[in-house]
Amino acid sequence: MNETAGNLNRRIMTLLLAAAVLFLAIAPQPSSAAGADFRDVPATHWAYEAVHRAAAEGWVDGYSDGTFRLSQRVTEAEFLKLLLAAAVPGELPERQTGEAWSAPYYQYAKERNFPLSEAGASFDRGGAAQLIAGLKGHILGRTEAVRYLLDNGLSNGVTSATVEGYQMQKALSRAEAVQFIVNALGGAKKNETRPEADEGYRLRGVAIGDTEAAVTAKLGKPNRVDPSEYGFQWHVYNGDYKQYAQIGIAGGKVVALFSNADAWRSGDGLGIGSSKAAIAAKLGKARSMTELATNISVRADSDVYPSYEADGSYLTFILDRYNGGKTMGIYLIDKKTAAARDGSYGVVTPALLSAYERELLDLANASRVLAGKKTLAWDADVAGTARDHSKDMGSGGFFDHVNPQGLSPFDRMKADGIAYSAAAENIAAGQINAVFAHAEWMNSEGHRANILGDKYERLGVGIAYSKDYPYRIYYTQNFYSPR
Repeated sequence: MNETAGNLNRRIMTLLLAAAVLFLAIAPQPSSAAGADFRDVPATHWAYEAVHRAAAEGWVDGYSDGTFRLSQRVTEAEFLKLLLAAAVPGELPERQTGEAWSAPYYQYAKERNFPLSEAGASFDRGGAAQLIAGLKGHILGRTEAVRYLLDNGLSNGVTSATVEGYQMQKALSRAEAVQFIVNALGGAKKNETRPEADEGYRLRGVAIGDTEAAVTAKLGKPNRVDPSEYGFQWHVYNGDYKQYAQIGIAGGKVVALFSNADAWRSGDGLGIGSSKAAIAAKLGKARSMTELATNISVRADSDVYPSYEADGSYLTFILDRYNGGKTMGIYLIDKKTAAARDGSYGVVTPALLSAYERELLDLANASRVLAGKKTLAWDADVAGTARDHSKDMGSGGFFDHVNPQGLSPFDRMKADGIAYSAAAENIAAGQINAVFAHAEWMNSEGHRANILGDKYERLGVGIAYSKDYPYRIYYTQNFYSPR
């Protein structure tokens, strides 16, 4: 429930409307697409920057239907064309009438003794290493070519900068080939591949199963470490709300990821802003969180929270009915970690409730920044007011802005010495943690208006737990601007 000074008793019930946008595949025909916006290369895709750089420079082509076909595998001829068109476009011989499109590239390569495969042979990362080394003037075997790339910083490999981590027998998709060539020719150094649809999702480059040391090396020390109801710790990165991230760590490994910022990348192109229809088209029919072995029994239905099993984890998309049913958050947790949860609410402690309070400030600010709004400042005084009301609801067995003594949110603020020019309150009860409390508020018009509104400068959050009443956890947010 939400409450503003001008509308004390307003109640908002939430529904979810899904956007249904399906793109039908069309048989592609090669077509120049330099500088084009390929309709199947979303900004959330890990190869977006490389593909669009290559298109702008004119060394990749798309198809007549406006697609790039990210996952289509490349042949040796296609990789050779991409490599030479990017590196030595002015040195290639002219194509003669009647010649195959690949003739100029093979002529260039043969004149320089590039190690080429037999006609019709499969092409993989080992072959790509040989061609790149050949371009640099080194005619090497597969393993030696891989070592050359690694030793000279032309590749970081797939899983590590080792011959084994390079994975020379892995085939290359068009997306991987372009990223590979950008890296090898002096682009941003990053692993050549990012996870495909069945390999999981990454949040700021971090995946489930990564080591804590790898996370620290990539992101630095967290701004805050919070307990979770599962027993693991959330490493919270809130220094830049555009890149807000919660990284769950247990036993030195990443076991959970969450963000409502546009900081996700995935091989299937899904991320913040993806519609329900796009998710279903990629991943199939969704299930609810309660249908999965998550030990969660409170409402988390598939219309609002479409959930999937993905590479040993549970993947939940949090949809936004006020933004066309598009994804506003992604919650990913390792299956074993989820199965060990102690019921819907887990192990609730005062430290956990305090963590939820600060996370709700972070989640509000991440949503505000994504919407182009200024961040809210934490206010400990009004947080105390909010916390007292949550405790009152939990101990008194009621759920309302007006307490049994007849006091409104604004009466309570005034009683606590808080002078405001504008104020509002959101309350919720029963949500399993801060992430889902925020999601429920964002999917309710009045609550959302308070979170994203321009009237307020400060926010305090107070949470209480009561095992004696069915709602169990009570949440209160108080917003205000000082008078």
